Amino acid sequence: MAPTSVQLARLFDQYGGLIYRDLVRRTDDEGYARRLLPRVFARASQRWERHEGGANRLLWLVDIAVAECTGRILNPGLEFDVDEWLLERSVAGDLSKGEQSRLLDRLDAEPELESRLRAIRARDDAFGRGLSWDDLKEEVARLAEEMAETETRQRGEFLEGRLRYRRAIWAGAFFGLLFVVVGAWIGPGSEPQIPSLFSAPHTGGPVSLLPKASDEGSTMTGFIHQNGRARQLEAGEVLRPGTRVQFRVQSDSQYVAMLGVDGDGQISVYVPMRGDVSLPWTPGPPQPLGTALELSEVGGAEVFLAFMSDEPLSVIELRSLLAARVAAKDDAIPALLRLVEKPEGGATEVGAVYIRKP
Repeated sequence: MAPTSVQLARLFDQYGGLIYRDLVRRTDDEGYARRLLPRVFARASQRWERHEGGANRLLWLVDIAVAECTGRILNPGLEFDVDEWLLERSVAGDLSKGEQSRLLDRLDAEPELESRLRAIRARDDAFGRGLSWDDLKEEVARLAEEMAETETRQRGEFLEGRLRYRRAIWAGAFFGLLFVVVGAWIGPGSEPQIPSLFSAPHTGGPVSLLPKASDEGSTMTGFIHQNGRARQLEAGEVLRPGTRVQFRVQSDSQYVAMLGVDGDGQISVYVPMRGDVSLPWTPGPPQPLGTALELSEVGGAEVFLAFMSDEPLSVIELRSLLAARVAAKDDAIPALLRLVEKPEGGATEVGAVYIRKP
């Protein structure tokens, strides 16, 4: 359901200044931030049902802002100052009663924090005097309509590509079966050799780390190869940089994407390796998810997340979903892992594997 003009106006009045200042920090360009601001609220208008479904309003808007800034953000995971974010939320009226009470206690004890709060309020007042919802609403409506038309066209193109992909898979399966049958007929005394499809980067040959046993009830599990056999990882297990890790996913969904967040807050996309949307997935028993990955040299916590869905998901939007949680939370790991309990970004399921490196 599309929002009313009144609902959008209220959203802008509460968060417009905060989102604008966030865009300025991310782009370091006030003019560019001003051009992006109506796009953020146009996208919010277009996807209003996600907010209506219970998503946190501020994180939802920040997700959209990050996506609109893609290509200009150098380090979305590290650019937030925790106190600055707290003060911005206070000015926007976004703090809970408990958070507001704790902030008031700090303001009494920390004059410098009180000074920063006054400065943000002054910037917010200046923003309100210089730009109102009436200045933007026609542009937002036009952009929202353009975005809807673009998504409709892209979805049609994607479905056509998906049909071609499935035809290619069936053709490959047929010729693969033909290869095995002919090989067995030519050499009845020997066993046909089929090469592994999954190869670890930076190694001399193919590797498969997954044991034969299934893992019922787990959307995503991680494995390492140790002492000649595959071993399932424990949550938060400590692994050395360079360790090869492979993942397996079990889901009834139709599409999958896997992203990771390392100890520096950097976000990587592992599936798909190319392209802008999640890949088709075959529902059923546990299946390997891409190659065995070699862990980087970056120390600290690292989280790998598989996003499963019944419709293709935008990789840009998934990156923004993770970037907002890394940036807006004091402790990013719990914020990321909560996506498993309450999937967002259009995902029906989210699986996670969490490790640590010294």
